[in-house]
Amino acid sequence: MDLRQLTRENKMLGAAGAMVLFIITLFLKWYGEGPFDVSGTDIDSWWLALIIAIVGGGVLAADALNVEIPGGLKATAVGTYLISLTLFYVVIFIVSGSGLSYGIFLALIFTLIGTGLALSAWREDRR
Repeated sequence: MDLRQLTRENKMLGAAGAMVLFIITLFLKWYGEGPFDVSGTDIDSWWLALIIAIVGGGVLAADALNVEIPGGLKATAVGTYLISLTLFYVVIFIVSGSGLSYGIFLALIFTLIGTGLALSAWREDRR
């Protein structure tokens, strides 16, 4: 699929959708060996990643749906930055963990997709 065929709004809504899927992966198994397993919500800072994903995806979705954003924020810049933080969050846990499970890899995929779509929309805004 060619990203150039997608509109700016489609990219922003796609990035917001990827953040919804990332939030779902927080409840899946991220680590585990034998009978011991850890979901994304068992990590101390999971609530911070949840808030960042909600705000980042929400800002992009609001701008894509032409909702007025207070403060005159550049929605694509703020949303892209916040979504990239979720990618950083996942990568930190992949690098530091052992016994990785399917949930963290799904989280990585969704944050990569969200970051890529948000970056593409942000680059369109800069033109």
